Amino acid sequence: MPKKRRTRRDHREQTGPGPDRHSTGTRRWERDVEALLAQFVLSRRDAVSVATADSEASHVEQLLRLKAEQLESPDPTYWTGELIEVLLTEVAPRKVVQPREMVMAQGPALGQFLGFLQETGRRHPDGLTADDAQELLAELEFTTLEAADDPSRRTFSGNILTYAQTLGVELDDAETLEGFMTWYNTELTVVERHELSDTGQLRNPSRPYIPGARSPALGAGSGSAFFSHAPAPEPVSTDPAASAGAEALGWPWFLPQDGLSRSALESSVDVDEDPVGAAAVYAEIPLVRGAVRLLEHVGEGRRITSTGALRMADVRALVEAWQLDLGEQKLTTMWQVGPIVGPWNALVSGGWLELSSTRVTPGQGLTPAVPQTEDPAAFVRFSRALLMLLILDTLQQGPEEGGLFGGPDTFAALMHTISPGGLALPATIRVALDRDLVPADLGGDPDMDEIQRYWQTGRDLAALATYGLLVREASPDGNDLRFHGTVEVIVEAFGALEMQEEYEGLG
Repeated sequence: MPKKRRTRRDHREQTGPGPDRHSTGTRRWERDVEALLAQFVLSRRDAVSVATADSEASHVEQLLRLKAEQLESPDPTYWTGELIEVLLTEVAPRKVVQPREMVMAQGPALGQFLGFLQETGRRHPDGLTADDAQELLAELEFTTLEAADDPSRRTFSGNILTYAQTLGVELDDAETLEGFMTWYNTELTVVERHELSDTGQLRNPSRPYIPGARSPALGAGSGSAFFSHAPAPEPVSTDPAASAGAEALGWPWFLPQDGLSRSALESSVDVDEDPVGAAAVYAEIPLVRGAVRLLEHVGEGRRITSTGALRMADVRALVEAWQLDLGEQKLTTMWQVGPIVGPWNALVSGGWLELSSTRVTPGQGLTPAVPQTEDPAAFVRFSRALLMLLILDTLQQGPEEGGLFGGPDTFAALMHTISPGGLALPATIRVALDRDLVPADLGGDPDMDEIQRYWQTGRDLAALATYGLLVREASPDGNDLRFHGTVEVIVEAFGALEMQEEYEGLG
């Protein structure tokens, strides 16, 4: 079993400058910011109370962390109009649960901090003056409030937590938050969950939230269906008892009901008989193709950010060179670009890329990363290792961190991606419900266990496609998704699953 490496930043909502809080660069950044904020507090105590000064510093610290992590601008003295606007109207609403009073306090606190930088000679010469910054902050006052109130700018979990705060839930109180999520998972209908995660509001819930109440459906120690990064239309309970029961529900309703032909499971090219042909097949897998191009781009080394990612100049160059269609998404970090993240994680996990606190450089790797034409058989070994490591990584990371649920339905679905034409799934649970595909429970309503199976499997396939292990395409009307896989990927997927199970058995 290869040694586990930390390969991606934690995708859960956070405001730290990166996942590795023990790196030299991060410790230095923490010390510098702490010292700067301490001086800011001291400068304010002649004008305001100690509590107010500390509160202002707390707001500024959060903005500094977001600026460093999300906008790759760690210098606390450098502020431009674009940085301020994006930070307050896009990044903060997406990454932080913000009551209105907090939003209203952030702008003035930042204005005071920028004034402090200028008065003490610390303002970056290329940044805004204090007067210009104050003018901009005044102009953004209502825009910032509108952004914070706009549920479309928040994550699905941000909408849920924003609503929780309106009910008096203390988000730093684990027991109270668990009680709220238990209510969310067990007492609300599918429609109510959808309304809450989409809008951050819930008018006339069928069963109102009662602080301190616990549903008998979830025993002590059971988890909640709280996947902060996932674009889930219908989050559902991950109660262990329910998950165990899902395995006994029979063949998934959303997969083809007929079996695969034996010929579909046979590899198209035998590497021993035709290494050139086998190498050509692996070279067409998006993950492998991306890894080869990423190694070429890194070359002898590149600078990286505090989150262990390529800098935005490199990311934009790759997006353009690879002709990636990211839609209307505004890029602020490499971790938003799955076709880069997948190869990056695999190359780091296998030691082909090595990270320091400031640079990425080529490493020896588990097996030589040779060009396809130079040694086709060695290229196949390199490709297989890439596939295996990325799948292992996604299984070990788990869904909360951008990995997989990894249930039996996912692997059954993977088998069908190699069918002629691939595997077609309804694009959303709403489409499946409209087509009357979802099995009913004893009461005649859509079975929540069956919805859970569909959602988790679709989420896993989408993640694998994003990272380059599958190819995903949408139907012209957007109502269906089709996933195409290869035997080569399926073989490594089941090998990774076997290794994972053996590893867990040893633990």
